[in-house]
Amino acid sequence: MPTALVFDHSDHDAGTGTVAPVTARNAREPELVDLVRWSGPWPDDDPDANFKADVALYAQADPLRTLRGLSGATGIPVGALVRYVLARWASEGGSGLLELGPTMTRRLQEVCAHAEAAGADGDRLAAYHQLRQMISWLAHPLDHPEVYDGPAERVAQARALTSADEARSFYDGWAVSYDDDVYGALGFTGPTAVAEQLATLIAPTARVLDVGCGTGAVGGALAAQGFDVVDGLDLSPKMLRIAGYKGLYGQLIVADLGERLPVEDAAYDAVVSAGTFVAGHATSDTLDELIRVTRPGGYVVTTVVAEYFEAGGFREALGRLVGAGLITIVDERTVAVTADGSTNVRLVTLAR
Repeated sequence: MPTALVFDHSDHDAGTGTVAPVTARNAREPELVDLVRWSGPWPDDDPDANFKADVALYAQADPLRTLRGLSGATGIPVGALVRYVLARWASEGGSGLLELGPTMTRRLQEVCAHAEAAGADGDRLAAYHQLRQMISWLAHPLDHPEVYDGPAERVAQARALTSADEARSFYDGWAVSYDDDVYGALGFTGPTAVAEQLATLIAPTARVLDVGCGTGAVGGALAAQGFDVVDGLDLSPKMLRIAGYKGLYGQLIVADLGERLPVEDAAYDAVVSAGTFVAGHATSDTLDELIRVTRPGGYVVTTVVAEYFEAGGFREALGRLVGAGLITIVDERTVAVTADGSTNVRLVTLAR
């Protein structure tokens, strides 16, 4: 059900600026706006296709959740914050402001820090103060992280998912900040480990399928190793759209890993996956599908979160597949995928 916002166009100070409906008539009629989730469609030749793609991505998130937290931290009414954000975007920067996420905010803060350290002259000092004023409101989540769900909390929420529909909705909403959260703030290195392992096994001319590709981190790591014939498969259309923007994949395939993949038998020289085999995501049965779409003589390289390896039945599944003569285990070892060693995975390499 859409969220309704009421914008009071009268000249008096509303006092609370809440999102509750107004009860008294003002000098000018209030305007009711529904905050709806929107995902298109639009034709491929639409002149506004890029803008509409951005709107479709951001329209999956719930802005009021963050704004209510921001209101509680600052004492500014929610309605005033809504009006401020909309007016600021509409009048001072358009899509550029939408794209000014936490990574760019930190970069702007670094500019200020460098200016202070350099002992700038009068003009530079004035520019510095102006810049700091411009970005101070954007820095609020960095100064008050308790207002927002942080990257670690979002990872925990992801691992508590219980259905494909729930996962699709969750990752669609996370798509725009996923890279900053998982690879920026948390520093996960699973994609690099998988790509480097594959590079020791097969030529970069191989045709590769990245299963659970998300926003394309493994695709980027594969490209760094010279692989350039790579397709991506994921449950979330919005994550795939972000991956598509990066230009790393040939085909992008929407698929549920709990079902038979829409891929022909033995279609790929290698199949890779990083960050997909965790609680609340793909099960050990998915290994059968990864092997099915790999040609004889090809490889499967994947990570399984360490604590999920035994609990999720992966040890038994590998034994079953070896016993059936479908695979041999080339390598299986524990790898830390965060700098502080707080997250370990089993890096599993299979030969078809």
